Amino acid sequence: GLYIEDAGPVIVNSNIAYNTSTAGGGVYVKSNTTSTIRNTNIHHNQSNGGYPNGGGGGIRAGGYFGYNTLAPELINVDIYDNSAVYAAAIFYSNVTGIINNVEIYNHTGGGYVFKMHGPSWSGNVLINDIYFHNNEGTLLDIESSHPVINGCIIVNNSGGDLVSLSARSLATLSNFIVAENTASGFSIGGINTSPQLENIIIAGNSGRAINSIGGSSYSLSFNNGLIINNAGGAGNISNGPAYLSNLSVIGNGVLSEYDAEGFTITESGILYIQESNIFNNGTAIYNNNTSDIVAAENNYWGHSSGPYHPTQNTSGQGDSLNFFTNI
Repeated sequence: GLYIEDAGPVIVNSNIAYNTSTAGGGVYVKSNTTSTIRNTNIHHNQSNGGYPNGGGGGIRAGGYFGYNTLAPELINVDIYDNSAVYAAAIFYSNVTGIINNVEIYNHTGGGYVFKMHGPSWSGNVLINDIYFHNNEGTLLDIESSHPVINGCIIVNNSGGDLVSLSARSLATLSNFIVAENTASGFSIGGINTSPQLENIIIAGNSGRAINSIGGSSYSLSFNNGLIINNAGGAGNISNGPAYLSNLSVIGNGVLSEYDAEGFTITESGILYIQESNIFNNGTAIYNNNTSDIVAAENNYWGHSSGPYHPTQNTSGQGDSLNFFTNI
């Protein structure tokens, strides 16, 4: 495909297709570039190199170790039917870049569809309007990097987790729709991260909606969202605090008898939820952390009598809570 190093080509109205390489089957950007790829299809390319130096069936930008790389700006680009040993569509490593209006579909294999890696000092990737559909695997894996993503649709994908954040990521995600996916894992979740979520709809997925495994130095913030009809429950909170507000949490299911249809708090997880509508979930909150009480004041639980609470509101006819929750 294309190999770009210290150059600034502008690629417009093109097809980059049927190429094979160790890294970046369609496009490989090794070092800083001011290039632009616009109104272009990147498809049926293959990267047969493994982690960490290979990968990126459609696009590979940056090196796994080294300084921050400026990736090409992507505008109105379709990326589809690519394959890789690692990251079937895109692998960004230590990269700063801009993506506007990109559609990613029909990828399988490689573990990830879009893998984004960078140490804590790397620059941000700014993404506006990205659409994932009919892919298999973790769609968006964000490790040690801090992208700002505004406008993302994730529909009709399968595999494990959908959006995974890990290792000190400070990602900001807003205006997401994550719906009707058959992934067995969670829709949006993080390990040792402090993501900021705003205006997120998570609906009709087969797995758990959100998963937060933080630690005392990390926290989840989620404001304005809808979590509805997810078979695996609304979320799991463990090893750190989660601050949720202005959510509607409705009609979610449960994967096992040890989980709540709403939120399950495990280990040292701490949940603060307020100004939200939470109903038709059965058990809205089940707190297994007996050392920290869930703060769940000022919410609507589906009935004027309030939630059922075994000590604070035994006559409540709304969703149920357990002992270690304060209403």
